[in-house]
Amino acid sequence: MSNIMVTFYSPIVNFILTLKLCLSKPQMNHIFTFVNGIILTDGRINVFQIRRSTNEKRDLSCMTRFLTIHRGARTM
Repeated sequence: MSNIMVTFYSPIVNFILTLKLCLSKPQMNHIFTFVNGIILTDGRINVFQIRRSTNEKRDLSCMTRFLTIHRGARTM
């Protein structure tokens, strides 16, 4: 079975959209990419494996930076 997913799995996309997260479009794309990558990744799951599974061309630092909490972010 191929690890390449042409489009994101629509039930998961619909679920994420129903959460009504206050995220920008690029942030939502990161969420979709990570969820898609977690589903497609076999074995040990880390950011490098997720990027490789999804065939993302973006730099690894962009994906890891998305997961970090910045000083300006509000905490609950």
